[in-house]
Amino acid sequence: MTEDGLDGEQPAVERRWSASALPPETISVVEVRRAARHAAEAWGAEELEWALAQLVSEVVTNAVLHAGTDFDVTLTYDGHRLRCAVRDGSARPPRTREYARDATTGRGMRLVAQLSADWGVERHAGGKTVWFELVAGEDGSNGTPDLDALLDGLDDGAAGSDPAGTPGAPPAPAVVRALPASRRAGATLLHRPVAA
Repeated sequence: MTEDGLDGEQPAVERRWSASALPPETISVVEVRRAARHAAEAWGAEELEWALAQLVSEVVTNAVLHAGTDFDVTLTYDGHRLRCAVRDGSARPPRTREYARDATTGRGMRLVAQLSADWGVERHAGGKTVWFELVAGEDGSNGTPDLDALLDGLDDGAAGSDPAGTPGAPPAPAVVRALPASRRAGATLLHRPVAA
């Protein structure tokens, strides 16, 4: 064992990218997606690039369409786990919805739940932060998925479908827990567990 206690391994260096005060305009989605893909490539996280592009597009689009406020985006990567956080000025959390099978909208948070290793919402004074995490090398689940299975899973949330054994059943309720004071005083975390 070496003096640093790591048996010769170097500690992981966290890489970070952020953008602040982005306007709630559709061009912001394109710019953030492009920057996120470049960051993943520069950090050697190519296996996460496809899922990152899909999910950052979804979460940023939600900030643009539903929050309608300036927003901030932060990406961090420690060599294994990539985290994206989008902070906006609306306290209203995202939600999954029932929709018709032919609807062109309404599947976004189901997509986030299916492609991410974890995701949630941190409420804070002045708004919220929606975050998701992707994990490298975890059975390839956060890389490019089986697209047929992914689409079938998204259709499971359509109105009249049977995702939980009951036709038209709503998604599982959110679990709210307190954040450690060191993270954000007075904030709460809205966490939706990802189904196995």
